[in-house]
Amino acid sequence: CEYLEINNHVVIGYYVKIDEEDFNYHLLILDESGDIVLHETIQNKLKGKVNGNFFAQNNKIIYTKNKNEIEIINL
Repeated sequence: CEYLEINNHVVIGYYVKIDEEDFNYHLLILDESGDIVLHETIQNKLKGKVNGNFFAQNNKIIYTKNKNEIEIINL
């Protein structure tokens, strides 16, 4: 699990085990009221867990989706 507070938002990245070997990685962003800004699966069928699936810069969350897309969320 990864956790970050930035610009009155909470960002949580977490894994869900989908079978004996594979995990999906989800990204959840909540605003200061607890409302969901983003909640989606950004990586599917991963064989292991790693940190650093997203990062923050200049009030933006930057992450890769499905190993081939770069996504940017303005906070």
